[in-house]
Amino acid sequence: MDDAMQLWEDMRKENLFPDSQTYTEMIRGFLRKGSPANAMNIYEDMMKSPEPPEELPFRVLLKGLLPHPLLRNRSQTRF
Repeated sequence: MDDAMQLWEDMRKENLFPDSQTYTEMIRGFLRKGSPANAMNIYEDMMKSPEPPEELPFRVLLKGLLPHPLLRNRSQTRF
């Protein structure tokens, strides 16, 4: 995830927005790593994207946040 995060930061410095699949994989990766707060940060970045994301990243995030009710509730207020 460190390499993925470095690439992510490089993209953001160039004002590039990932596609929906990239958001999904970043969220999934952080959730698997046990970093729900980082997954939430990716979600928040996704919400700022100029193109609306597809449904899949939202479902992956919500499923991964089931054991984390405070973060889950925070994400649902944005739908």
